[in-house]
Amino acid sequence: MSWSTSELAGIAGTTVKTIRYYHHIGVLPEPARASNGYKQYQVAHLVTLLRVLRLKELGLSAQSLHRIAGSDDAGWEALKALDAELEERINRWSAVREELAGLLNAPRRGRPPVDLPAGMLGLSASVNDADRALLLVYSRLFDDETMVEVATSLRDHTKTPSELAFDSLSTDADESTKRQLAEDLAAVYSSASTSTTAGVLPVPLITQDSGTAKEVLGSALAEVYNRAQLDVLERVSVLCAPTTVHPADP
Repeated sequence: MSWSTSELAGIAGTTVKTIRYYHHIGVLPEPARASNGYKQYQVAHLVTLLRVLRLKELGLSAQSLHRIAGSDDAGWEALKALDAELEERINRWSAVREELAGLLNAPRRGRPPVDLPAGMLGLSASVNDADRALLLVYSRLFDDETMVEVATSLRDHTKTPSELAFDSLSTDADESTKRQLAEDLAAVYSSASTSTTAGVLPVPLITQDSGTAKEVLGSALAEVYNRAQLDVLERVSVLCAPTTVHPADP
């Protein structure tokens, strides 16, 4: 007994297009043809097709089917690799669901922005657009451990008057205003954190030897802050820079 392509597709519960695709990638051998040119599929073709469909049903990619279609050992190895991949995906999506639960269950008043990096739930409502932009940049520049430190230091933090003044600082602020604000912010940051990033925005401190990270962060700061704010940040970085104590001359 033999079947046409459409008959084989009907028996296997698939489509003619799928069968042609499996021929194309080499997981289903081409059958002999009758004198009229029609393909003549045999039971062996049906079994191979059902086996391939089963592997695809288990989640194996079409690219891997050609390699494992004729080998049980290769099939088991592929399934073990797939299982590990699925476990990783499940863990990742479980973490995402926890994040979503936190967002959806937060009080309507003061809900955190939905685009904050992972682990940033519960931040103060005083986090503004510039802070949000920098936090997203942080998430690409710093490792997970550092981002946890950042989130912990920011969570439930209420901005000080000097931080709020920085947020609203106009680009034409005078010298006296910028100098005083830099001194006030330096006092805040000096007492807030000694970690690799500042305990509160907007002043980040990069200690790792990464020119690219510093370049990206510098570009981000220049994009989100005006000239007066950047001037204040430069002053704060000088005021907060560690001082080197030199031994007294004998």
